Amino acid sequence: MAAEDRAPAGENKPRSLLRAAVPVIAMVAVVFAAAEMFLLPRYRDYAVRTQVSEVLRCAVLARNSVHEFYQANRRLPDEDEAARFAQSAPSGQIGSVRYDARRKAVFVAANLPEYGHVHGKRIVMAAEQSASGLQWKCMTVDLPERELPLNCRERFPSQ
Repeated sequence: MAAEDRAPAGENKPRSLLRAAVPVIAMVAVVFAAAEMFLLPRYRDYAVRTQVSEVLRCAVLARNSVHEFYQANRRLPDEDEAARFAQSAPSGQIGSVRYDARRKAVFVAANLPEYGHVHGKRIVMAAEQSASGLQWKCMTVDLPERELPLNCRERFPSQ
């Protein structure tokens, strides 16, 4: 080759840098793909459980209100008194809160449209009267078990 046909030594540098960068870019893409495959589903599960815990917190607050009524009156509220414990859309994650006097339970529905599999599903705080007083049991009507704490995974009996 003639001297004028060869590129100056500095002109090959961008090509050699590009050749070196391609494998690095490919490795970074593989790492991101693996993160999306393994970490994002776990984050989504965490996000759903966080929202469901807000629904559970609301159920506990409603349960406490009914329990205070019980302590003051030594009985659970009847059908006529149940309305005072009902709330519609008390917060962003909560669809409704109601006390069912016949079933002796507080029902809280989730308002989570971004998580369709839990949207509108319910957590229940069921009262059980005994000689020692009033005991409460956390249950679910239709929320997927994996989204709930272990102590709330029992199914509430259907009517």
